[in-house]
Amino acid sequence: MRMLVIGQEPGRGKDEPLSGRAGKKLAQLAGLSLDDFLKATERINLLPRWWGKNGKGDRAPERLLRNAARQLIHSDILDGRTVLVVGLATAKALDHEAVGRRTWHQITIPHPSGINHWWNEPKNEQLASRVLRMFLAGAPHP
Repeated sequence: MRMLVIGQEPGRGKDEPLSGRAGKKLAQLAGLSLDDFLKATERINLLPRWWGKNGKGDRAPERLLRNAARQLIHSDILDGRTVLVVGLATAKALDHEAVGRRTWHQITIPHPSGINHWWNEPKNEQLASRVLRMFLAGAPHP
């Protein structure tokens, strides 16, 4: 079963989850082309459309993220899966709704945009690269 990657919302002008800059960054970290990354992963966004900017970040309504996370958790798509959650807003929405529900192996990484300074540290990029490659190779959750 392919690794599931959950994002917040599509990028501006994009329909397919993680097919833009964020997906390119994740593909690079995984040592893959964007096309190969898209084929190797199952990707979904909590929200179906981009909500626009709010300062340096996105302005997706938290209430809608939590409602979408609730629907996702009540489906069976997460059960027993390895899930890469992209971004804090996505992780918070899932964590808020997941208490006492289903089980899956989850790792959360900061959103790979230029806004998040976590990515400026080479050691963080190296860690994210190792984790992505491990999960894509089918290794069990650490």
